[in-house]
Amino acid sequence: MGFFGKNDAWRNHPKLNGNFRFAFPGFGLGVGLFLVYVAYDQIAERTHARFGSKKHH
Repeated sequence: MGFFGKNDAWRNHPKLNGNFRFAFPGFGLGVGLFLVYVAYDQIAERTHARFGSKKHH
């Protein structure tokens, strides 16, 4: 590195080092909870269509 050592220090930064798991904290949890919500909504919609009341409002 020599003369340009300080200029290349950004290359060793943890967020830019290929470890993107920690770059967006909570993103994985958010995606997981959204998928659970979508699955629940689909199941509830099918159950309501099959066993729901015949009344329309």
